[in-house]
Amino acid sequence: MKKNLAIIITTVIGFSIASYQYLFNRSIWLDEAKLALNILDRDYLGLTQPLDSGQVAPVLFLWIEKLSIQLFGANELTLRLLPLIAFLLAIILVVKVTKLLTNNNMFTWYTTALFCLSPRLIYYASEVKQYSIDVMVILLLYYVFFKPYKTKSTKHLVLITVGVLSLFISNITVLVLFVLGCYTLVFEKEKIKSLVLPSLFWVTAFIAYYVLFIYKHPSAELMTRYWQFAFMPSNPFSVDFWSWLWQTFKTIFTYLLGFVAHYYIYMLMLGLYVFSVAAMLKKRAYKLCFLVVFPIVLHLILSALKLYPFASRLVLYQVPLYLITIGYGLNSILDYGKQKFNYNIVLVATLFPIVISAGLLWKRMPIKREEIKPVYNYIIDNIKPEDKIFVYAKNQDVFDFYNKIGYLNFKNETILGGINRKNFKNNDAELDRLKGNVWFIFAHNYKFKHDKISEQEYILNYLKANGGIVKDSINSVKSDGYLIELNK
Repeated sequence: MKKNLAIIITTVIGFSIASYQYLFNRSIWLDEAKLALNILDRDYLGLTQPLDSGQVAPVLFLWIEKLSIQLFGANELTLRLLPLIAFLLAIILVVKVTKLLTNNNMFTWYTTALFCLSPRLIYYASEVKQYSIDVMVILLLYYVFFKPYKTKSTKHLVLITVGVLSLFISNITVLVLFVLGCYTLVFEKEKIKSLVLPSLFWVTAFIAYYVLFIYKHPSAELMTRYWQFAFMPSNPFSVDFWSWLWQTFKTIFTYLLGFVAHYYIYMLMLGLYVFSVAAMLKKRAYKLCFLVVFPIVLHLILSALKLYPFASRLVLYQVPLYLITIGYGLNSILDYGKQKFNYNIVLVATLFPIVISAGLLWKRMPIKREEIKPVYNYIIDNIKPEDKIFVYAKNQDVFDFYNKIGYLNFKNETILGGINRKNFKNNDAELDRLKGNVWFIFAHNYKFKHDKISEQEYILNYLKANGGIVKDSINSVKSDGYLIELNK
């Protein structure tokens, strides 16, 4: 009873953290804005066509987003409602799946606690992207696959319905269904016949989805170039292969699992993960090991074949797999330690990863990305009718989004900056044409490794060098605004 209560309390905490992050209503940023503009500007049929700005998302996800803004209005909270609901359902599913797989309450609690305190999962629970849905889908498919049913027909109906809908709302569904098929072939051959009918529907639905939305997609080449760093080198005897593998798993145990820049912590978590896999093998928990490790291996193989990039947000669905593994390891330590040492001491020791996760999440909450709204608000309060507005190139989609939803209502002359990241000097001509008082709005301003200064710094330095005077400014999280007097 006490352990069940602990799981319930942890679930409530997870719900509360995610809801707080959602209600904080952080500013929308570039990638979100690009996808959101497609959803705002198109009807349902239009959303079945290749999206603008190189965006790619499952059609059912796009349709639900479109329905949401029609029901509740066009704003960030509405667009982020589906990812939030997906994460909240994922919390419940983590509890159910872990209980189905081991029926061990401590293992369930460890995993649930780590899941609810994951900064990356909390962040994507309020992101206008489909990655939070991916997390829910893998857990949902595991749940409906392993849960007991009263009749075979009920099982078929559930597997067919959930599988087909999942194929249209999450790109990782086909991978998960393949994993479950392989699991049946390896461990439960006697159940193969029961999967024949669902598999026929799954394959038919996937072929239909592939033909309609993937085959000869105009953004395929662009996506391949963009994600080229996320394809594993195919030669395991090369230095590049092992270097890529190390950097990739370093990213997983820092960025993806939330232990950014804490070397000693993520190395500890990596060691705990390896120990946990070893514990599964030692205890002959081969089925569980297969379910949490094989999807990762399969995705790595697909990345080597250049079929599916192995990049941080594209593998967000794997976070539950890592956390289930670590939860199993912590429970193994507790089971072994309580036989040799004081139970309470061992229990406290196993809480270390959870305490660290809670501490790191506490420092980051609410999680912010590019807080442009304070900049807009300041300019709204201080702009004069004769002032002009210059919008930095990488902020234009966000600027357009906030205009479309009515958040901005500037009547001032607006100048859209050119895309000059590859050559800052291309800014000079358009900057030379500006006169009078101009509000410069910057966001998504990154400095690449080969650049000594950022493009924002270049623009500001150029204006000052040519007589520009900074009369006012507002600085926010990775977003800035400057009123500059230009009298040339």
